[in-house]
This record gives sequence, C-alpha cells and structure tokens, in this order.
Amino acid sequence: MTDSAQDYTYEVLAVDSGGEAMVQMTSFDSLHHTFWYQLVSGDSDGTIASLVKNTETTAVMKWRTQRESIPTVTIGSPISTRYKVRSEGEKPLINFLTKTVEQADSENSDEIITNYTTRGLSDSEKATIYTGLSVTREELWQKLRNGSFIDTVLSGLDIRQPIHASWDATAAGSYNWSANKIASLNVDSVSRVSEGRFKVHFTNPMDDSNYSVFCATGSTDYSGFNASPRALSVVDRAPSYVEVICERTDDAGNEDNFFNSVAVSANKDVEEDSDYIELYNRSSFNFRDGVVQSIKGLIGKNDSDFADFLVND
Repeated sequence: MTDSAQDYTYEVLAVDSGGEAMVQMTSFDSLHHTFWYQLVSGDSDGTIASLVKNTETTAVMKWRTQRESIPTVTIGSPISTRYKVRSEGEKPLINFLTKTVEQADSENSDEIITNYTTRGLSDSEKATIYTGLSVTREELWQKLRNGSFIDTVLSGLDIRQPIHASWDATAAGSYNWSANKIASLNVDSVSRVSEGRFKVHFTNPMDDSNYSVFCATGSTDYSGFNASPRALSVVDRAPSYVEVICERTDDAGNEDNFFNSVAVSANKDVEEDSDYIELYNRSSFNFRDGVVQSIKGLIGKNDSDFADFLVND
C-alpha cells in the first residue's frame, strides 16, 4: 500500500479460534507495527483496510521514533575528535539598581566563549528591586547626616531635634560663628548683637516661645580684680532664636567671655507624633515604608536617585 505520508504494506498474519485477527504493517524500510482486531459478523478485507488506514498515524509515529533511536556511526573511515575550550569574557561591574548583566555563548572551531552584555532595568524590574531594599535606623540616620539632610527631614516631619550651641566670644568685634563655633546641633548660626550679647538662631524653629533654655558660661578660675563668676542669661526668646547675655556677677558688666553654652528643650509635653515613633523606635526601614517615602519627597529625590542614596551614599 502506498500513502503520501509513508510507504507501507500490511498483511493479516493469523486469525485465532476466537476470531481475533493479527494484522502487521511493514514500512518501506522494514519496520513493523502489529495490532489485533476482534472480527465480527459481516467483516471483510475492506474492514481490515479501513482499520489499517485508521492506524496509519500511530504506525508512522512509532517508525519515526525507531529510526531516531538508531545511532548513526561512521564505517570504514577514521574520525578524530577535537574538544573545544570554554572561556569567559570579562563580566562588567554594574550598579544593580539601574542595570543587569545578561550572558550568551558564541562558538568557533576552537572554543566556546561566554560573553556578557549590560542593559538598563525596566521600570517594573527597578520597582521589584527597590521594594526589597532596607536600611537600619542607624544607617538611615547617618546617610541623612552625611548628606546634610537631617534638619530638612526633621523639620518636614515636624520632629523636634535637641538644640545646643557653644562658642568662643573672645574675638569680640571680630566674632564670626563659623570660625568661633565650638559645638552645635540644630543651630543655624550664633550672631553677636553687642558686647557679651548673642542671638542663637535655630535651624528648625520652635512652635512658639514657650520653651526652656539652659545657659552656662566661663572656663576660667577667676581670681583678683573683677574676679566674680560670669553668668549667661536669657534676655529674649522667639520661635526662631533665643538671645542671651554674658555678665560679670559683681558689677553686671557685659563681657565677651571665652566659653558660652546654650541648650534648648523641645516645647512639647508628653505627646509625640507617629513619625517620631517611627524614626526613633524602629530598628530598620524598608524602601516602601511610609516614613521613608516621606523622606524621599523631603530631600527631592526620585525612586532611582533615592535608592542609590540609600545603598551607595
């Protein structure tokens, strides 16, 4: 029998006493497929021909598998095998927040080479990476300090930071805060109003003028004439500054003394807001945390720049 898909012949090899016929199909290259059929009244050679036709697809698939399973070997000629060496190109260093590395193999007669290429991350890939980023409280705090963002962030979140300043006033009329500062926190500057009189300007203004101020002055063991202790007192308070004056306690004379120190307490009572609790009481922060996203907006960074800031700065 000839068919467009496969050349084959078929033959009824036997019929047993129960009327079951054994039919064998043989391909053009002598591969066999055998099946059995239970004869019933009225069957004929035409019935068998129809059965064979219906079994053709199964037989062809079986023969195809048999042919593929037969190994191909070379007979009569020597074969030499040359093994290829595998090598790799240089893998590039990347910023994993913005790029990824992909690899592909190329092949020549001697070697298989793994090559690397870089591509930018898609927005969805970046979002997945950013969501997995986290920093400890100490890391976040230090990054904000290093970037000079701490005052902006605390002010934007309405979180009070302790205020203190100490300075050397002996330069008198030539006093300059940047040169004569000893220490400070949350203080923008200290300006000299007149002899012994200074204004401490806050970086983050207070809500009002109802706050406490602690003052200290002097670093000398005074003795002899005009040897009275010096006192640093508050003469004016405002939300954005406190003004103090250094005086001798015996004659009330003003003096540009060496060491002046001012500390200001927050003008809040017991309550603190949720951002304060978040920043000070949590051990770590995820990129998608609400307070972290607020910080991102306060320091003016987009997602990519802020992720880079948290990881690399």
